[in-house]
Amino acid sequence: MAVSSKAVSDKMILKVTVGTKTKSIIYSNIDPAATDENVYAVASALGALQTNPIASVKRDKDCELINA
Repeated sequence: MAVSSKAVSDKMILKVTVGTKTKSIIYSNIDPAATDENVYAVASALGALQTNPIASVKRDKDCELINA
């Protein structure tokens, strides 16, 4: 049984440091075809607009598994 995956959508998650805590800012509907470099560049640009520093950038990939 061969199973393949089809990219559905991605999320970009920015972890922002607020005082001593970390807050998550989630951006949905990221194009699955976007490269990691492009996603990171957008995160960096958004981070420059934040008053609090970005602690980390994560990408959550959502895939559908298909029995081929």
